[in-house]
Amino acid sequence: MRRLRRLAVALLTVALILTSMPAVFADNSSTISNADKAAALKDLGLYAGQDSNDPKVGLENALTTQDSLIFLAKLFGYNDAANALSADQVAEALAKFDDAASISEYAKNVVAYSAANGILSGSTQDGKFFVGAKDTVTAARFATFMLKQMGYTVADYKVSVEKLAETKGSKVDATLAGDLYRDDAVGVMYGALTAEKASGKTVIADIVDDNADLKAKAEKLGLLEVAPVVTEDLAVESVKALNCKQIEIKFNQEMDIDSAESEESYEILDNGENKVELGDNSASLDSDKKTVIITLNKNVADRLTNPSKVKVKVKQDIKAANEKNLGEDAEYEVEVQDGIIPTVTSVKATGNKNIRITFSEPIYDKGNDNSIDTTNFAVKSGTYTYYVSNATLEDNNVIDLTVGTKLIEGPVTVTVNDAGMDNPNCIMDYADYKVFKQEITFDYVNDTSVAVITVKSATKNKVVLHFSKPVKGSDITLYHSVKEVASNGALVKGVANASDITFEFKESKLPSGNVNLYLVNSTDDKKKLSDYYDIKIPDQIITCTVVIDETGPTYVSNKVYSNEYIKIQFNEELDEEVAKDTKNYEIKKYKDNTVISFSTELDPSGKIVKLIVDPKLEDNTEYQVTIKKAQDISGNKSENVAVFTFTTGDNKPPEVIKDPKIYPHCSAIPQDGKIFIVFSEPMNESQMLDKANYMVLIDEGKNYVELSGDDKITKVSDRIVEIYIKELDNKNDPTIRPSVKIAPIMDLANKRLNGSVDAVTVDSIGSDHIITVRSVESNVVVLNFSKPVKGSNIKLYYSQKGNESYKAEVSKADYSDEITFRFNRSLPVGKLKLFLVNSETEDEKLVDRDGIYVPDQSLTCEVEEIPTPTRKASTNTKTPTDTDAPVVKQIILNENKGITIKFNERLDAATATNPDNYVVKTPSDIQSEKISLSASIDSSGRTVELKFDTLLEGLTEYQLVIKEYKDVYGNKNKSEYIYPFTTLECIYPEVVMDPENGQYCFTVPEEGFIYIIYSEAMNEDQMLDKENYQVSIDEGNNFIALGDDDAITKVNEWTVQIYFKEFKGTNIAPYVKIAPITDLAGNKLYDSDEHYIVEGIEPEYVCISGAYLIASNKILITFNKEMKSVEVSDIVIKLTTQDSVYAIGCESNAINSLGQTEVVLILNKGLPTDAEDDAGEPIYIYTADNTSSVSKWGSKLAPGNYYGILNDWTPPEIAMWDHSNDESTPEIALRGSGSNHPLIFTAYSYNLNVKK
Repeated sequence: MRRLRRLAVALLTVALILTSMPAVFADNSSTISNADKAAALKDLGLYAGQDSNDPKVGLENALTTQDSLIFLAKLFGYNDAANALSADQVAEALAKFDDAASISEYAKNVVAYSAANGILSGSTQDGKFFVGAKDTVTAARFATFMLKQMGYTVADYKVSVEKLAETKGSKVDATLAGDLYRDDAVGVMYGALTAEKASGKTVIADIVDDNADLKAKAEKLGLLEVAPVVTEDLAVESVKALNCKQIEIKFNQEMDIDSAESEESYEILDNGENKVELGDNSASLDSDKKTVIITLNKNVADRLTNPSKVKVKVKQDIKAANEKNLGEDAEYEVEVQDGIIPTVTSVKATGNKNIRITFSEPIYDKGNDNSIDTTNFAVKSGTYTYYVSNATLEDNNVIDLTVGTKLIEGPVTVTVNDAGMDNPNCIMDYADYKVFKQEITFDYVNDTSVAVITVKSATKNKVVLHFSKPVKGSDITLYHSVKEVASNGALVKGVANASDITFEFKESKLPSGNVNLYLVNSTDDKKKLSDYYDIKIPDQIITCTVVIDETGPTYVSNKVYSNEYIKIQFNEELDEEVAKDTKNYEIKKYKDNTVISFSTELDPSGKIVKLIVDPKLEDNTEYQVTIKKAQDISGNKSENVAVFTFTTGDNKPPEVIKDPKIYPHCSAIPQDGKIFIVFSEPMNESQMLDKANYMVLIDEGKNYVELSGDDKITKVSDRIVEIYIKELDNKNDPTIRPSVKIAPIMDLANKRLNGSVDAVTVDSIGSDHIITVRSVESNVVVLNFSKPVKGSNIKLYYSQKGNESYKAEVSKADYSDEITFRFNRSLPVGKLKLFLVNSETEDEKLVDRDGIYVPDQSLTCEVEEIPTPTRKASTNTKTPTDTDAPVVKQIILNENKGITIKFNERLDAATATNPDNYVVKTPSDIQSEKISLSASIDSSGRTVELKFDTLLEGLTEYQLVIKEYKDVYGNKNKSEYIYPFTTLECIYPEVVMDPENGQYCFTVPEEGFIYIIYSEAMNEDQMLDKENYQVSIDEGNNFIALGDDDAITKVNEWTVQIYFKEFKGTNIAPYVKIAPITDLAGNKLYDSDEHYIVEGIEPEYVCISGAYLIASNKILITFNKEMKSVEVSDIVIKLTTQDSVYAIGCESNAINSLGQTEVVLILNKGLPTDAEDDAGEPIYIYTADNTSSVSKWGSKLAPGNYYGILNDWTPPEIAMWDHSNDESTPEIALRGSGSNHPLIFTAYSYNLNVKK
């Protein structure tokens, strides 16, 4: 994608005070000498003139304030932004000028824009404020403004024309003076086009940027050098090591920046053999666009061996600007000989407390924290020594100092390595050469200019603003197209010491073409953007151009990292949703098309997709990756993008596979004396089969022993061995779990086991599944498993493993503890060897519910001879030995969804699976329709599963009637089997939002906490999974997934605390979107598959809910919440008299049955009462203005009202309290309320014996 034109308006507060200047008239102002330049500027779109057809018309006229502002708006690219202002915005900006009516209609927008953005400040006279729209502008003022726009500081406007003329590349007439005519102004503008800005680029180069049409016109006018057309092939001209940290690569032509700055384009081998991984942003393209500097930045300690020879490979896919590739990898052997001592190259101020020191090469960050020991520096102004509070390594070779007090204007001396070169933390390079202690003096001048902003880059979803000085600030918003429309805004929470600020537009993308940008500071003055001289940067409008993109993204390159993930690079920024969709990619083994599972990540650049495989790729294996679809941020799609293959190397050391969830894994058949050791890859055969490399432990508490002469090692495959231990076989105990110690044997690439010289121990090896022969009948064998298992295409051989004539096969078995195998011939009588063999397909192997595989193994059984049955006189020719009907052993209700029925023997399948043989209905309603269901039988033939088409009602009585069932011999039931049961209660979990409930969802904004409370205990894994929650802080318009800085914490079985960083400190009522998680019974939230949204969660409200007089000097206070702490001073007591009554302490506190805190306050004196009548005195309870009592969750006690009783006061109920628990004394009538008003109650005497 082409780079974008950068147009910007400077944030300048320079005053165009135009009426107070002394007039020094220019010579012969009526002579027109710049008509051709006016025509050229018009053709470039930088000048309009007074006649749309003839640009020279009006050049003889004096240049007015309003027209000078239009000239500059056109030249520096903010004319469109100015004309986009609404009538209300124009009126508001011009309202401060007393002569606003004098502004011509055509100029109002530009003048308003200039005033609003600090470009024009106006002048005062007799207490009035004037714009002077039609006053004449002087050459000095016009040149001053030009210089400011170009990023220069102007100390004296009187010499501004001379300074502009002296700027490198400028063609401005240095003798220009006095009032300015339009012809002269055109000459100044045209002459400044070739002048260099403070950034080093010329004015015209900044305007043109990548606009091909403008570039061609500027080249034709001679304003830009015509770049030669490069036709030669791309080649590397030179490669050299600059130092121990950096390598320089020079190409013969300008490079494609994305390709040249991709770390995937290079490979570095230190000492010619040790690969150095490159980190992000390790490669940087120089300003000549031909030179790349590679900095080893993956790890802070990365460096090239000094002296040595390093191998550098530049990969064939690297691209030049003209799209040409190298064609083949270019490899170089480069000598590293770093014997140069690093030096200081520059020292300058970047703020009134900030100094930047630049060194000749990268500085070693010993602490790996970018922090440099401050004792290495001394900063002085004359005899005054500054305190150096901080020293930070900002870039490889740049250190920024912060001093404690503002710098004094004048000479400032900085000493580097002030503590001496013997200081262990002194400044040094990566060759361990120390910087000599030295003093550098520079003149400090307090910079009062406003930082100039330019648009560094702009795409559909991202704008990077560049500042001419480092800036800081918080809560900065950039809007596009329309100001202060939330969906068009991009917020940056905070920046410090930044020259560039990146704004990402996540909701509304930027349109193509010229776009207005509105930079808006925080309303908090302390957070506004400013430089480090404390000069504020005002809100302003900036214009950029987003180039129309109609081309879909293309694949650039790929790289495989340690068999763990694959990076795929594209030529432009991708649409995030499409890029992360795993359906748009496929990874598979090239040999057998086995599909590999993976997840995706999109890196911050938006151009690189990471495919993270799980499990890791196998060594020395060829894989194929297909990119099916890609889409850029402009919506352009590319179908069938690319297909590429790669072969993994031997990247990881071999391991012993112990995990029972991986097949195959280490296992044992102790009763047969066999131990199987499984390695992760093919091993060196002679080492793998060497008995001396193994030791075995059979009995716990004893020592490992070497293998004896009776023991054997047999190769099962190139990565599996069978160890036979005679002693283990003799014990014939299936419960023994032997351990094996293995020497560090090697794989085929000579990598040692676990990459270590230490022995590897495999502890407690056993069969995770105990398999026994449950029964043997003629041609049927039933195996019993210690845990329910499932699998497909499972084989059982007898006598001879692999002999297809002696095989029984089960095509599929669902989770069951029994599997029945039927052979096509009768089994031989006597002791028989059986061989259980899994399918060769991974996902068909026998596995339990925990994902643990059942390995192939052998078993033995005894086949008894079946006696010939005695025949009775009968018409039947055959009489089965089994004449009993099956018996129901167990019935299990499956969460109102179905019923499991277990019988004592194998059933006739046709009868067992006939749904008409089962009736489920409510016994109270005989006429009710039976429940529709289906029936199936498992592989054992003994278990029937009934599944209901709809869930049964909760807490309801039903009965199951089994009408007919029979065994495989035809024996059937004589009567119906009836089983009554009551279903479980089906109450689906909910989110508690009702304030009437004691606990409901609430927030603690000052801590960033959101509490979600469910109606019951939930599945803990789901409840605490961050992926099941999204938060909106804009009233549900946008929901944001929880990030790395956010957290979920369990409070109890039904409550979670969500910490959402962006919510902290706000006054927002957030929305939370919750996935359909389940309770402990598997019921989904609200019995729905949809996400549930909790809207507008309010902060926890903590208040006093009741107050009761329990003695003349004691008050019981009840809060509406459980409190973490209660401060007595938070509760204020007032009487209608002037008596001072207050709490002097707290007698007790407790939690009542509602989970509310109750405290008893002891007063400083007894309350006045009247024993003669019921006319008690009102007592008011308030909460203090600033409270510090907090609830269990951290919310503060709400402050009360201070203005008496409100008119809508509801009379409280009368409660009776017998404070003395004495039936002989009257009870005390008390009043209280739980409203937001002050609480009132009245004290009555009733023989309290408390007198006035």
